[in-house]
Amino acid sequence: VVDELSMSFARLLIALALLPTHVRSRSITTMPSLSSPAHRKLAGPSSSHARSPPPPSPLPPPSPILSPIPSPPPPPLPPPQWPEGISSRLLFVDGAGGTGQWSHFADTTRYEMPVRCAIGGFVFFSWTGGQHDVVLMRDQQAYEQCDFEGSTTLADVGQAGSAQSYSYVCTEPGETAFLSCSIPGHCLSGQKVEVHTSSSVSVDDASSSMAAVHAQSLRDVMTVLNHPYMNTGYATEAQANATLEAIWCLKVHCPQSAQDWDAVATTASCKADVHNLAGFVSRSRPRPQFQHAERYYHEALEFEPHHCPSLEYLIELYLAVGNATAAVSTALRLCSSCGLEAPEAQLAQAAFSGAAFDVSFPLAECIAMTPPPPPLPPPSPPPLPPPPPSAPISSSSLPAGAIAGICVGAMAVLFVAAFVAFYKCFRKKNKAAPKNKEIATTSGLPH
Repeated sequence: VVDELSMSFARLLIALALLPTHVRSRSITTMPSLSSPAHRKLAGPSSSHARSPPPPSPLPPPSPILSPIPSPPPPPLPPPQWPEGISSRLLFVDGAGGTGQWSHFADTTRYEMPVRCAIGGFVFFSWTGGQHDVVLMRDQQAYEQCDFEGSTTLADVGQAGSAQSYSYVCTEPGETAFLSCSIPGHCLSGQKVEVHTSSSVSVDDASSSMAAVHAQSLRDVMTVLNHPYMNTGYATEAQANATLEAIWCLKVHCPQSAQDWDAVATTASCKADVHNLAGFVSRSRPRPQFQHAERYYHEALEFEPHHCPSLEYLIELYLAVGNATAAVSTALRLCSSCGLEAPEAQLAQAAFSGAAFDVSFPLAECIAMTPPPPPLPPPSPPPLPPPPPSAPISSSSLPAGAIAGICVGAMAVLFVAAFVAFYKCFRKKNKAAPKNKEIATTSGLPH
């Protein structure tokens, strides 16, 4: 039996030696259980001759999941492209952001770029009377050489020192107008400008009967009217018509069209401003249109019943046509809505003073309806003085009863303390007496 076991063990060693190295090492290190499939395979009759396939290659690690690259933000929208660079029906001769200043003292390089105008639009000029004019040159050669032979005066110099203005209305499609000042030396100094009227861009869209190029700035309109003096923009009927068209164009853009002048403008206040200005130009033009103006003022007050500028201008209108009753009643409405201290009330008083007939501003009635100012708040009470420092308690500051009470209390405390001390001493003496008696008794016993 020993020999057979030895032979079996030897055969097992030989079989293990014939196995591939990776199988042998795996079988030794893993030590599968006898019941496992791996053990049965190794113990089978062909296990000593079979070559196990190489282990599968490890799977590559999974690629990391990358976040998608965010798309770049869209580029900002480009500014609106106006046809031929024309953005408004109202233009200034000194360029965008200008005031219409027409002068050889100014920076005349502002006149070097041609002004491009829509059909039906206009270019605004303003100057001090007696110093400049506006003339249409014969042709481009005369313009370049400042030759005024054959030129046409469009606006004369005007009264010295007065505010003068002119609006060149662009009517002929594709036309170029060469404009200059005929005062000697001014053209040579650069006071000249080309105005190109577009061939296709118009203030009116024929397909929809709506303005294609609009006026959208109340500030520009107030510049044309020379606020606060309000003395330009309607010198001729043609200029008044051009200014009125720009004013009416603001209405469709309310309230935004008024917010460059009044940052808190509402739709109602914007429309009231539009109708008020239309009334002002209508009654101030060379041939006043008082009935139109009165209607525009009342329409403005329908949009905003307490619109102080409209009330004041309506007073001026009634004074201009000699309607004293309407002027006085409107003045009372102005005082009620805006107060006697409002700037419009001050202007109304000046208008009454300059009336061409006998009429007085209803000052007493306005004062009576003006509420008194609110009473002033009562003054704050003065701060309380700091409390005096605490005085030390002395016997002189105490009443006699308090002193007697303190003395009796002190004597009582001393009496109690003495009694307690006597009591403790007495108990100690009583405890010591029996012990001494016991010592005396035991001392007589025999040793």
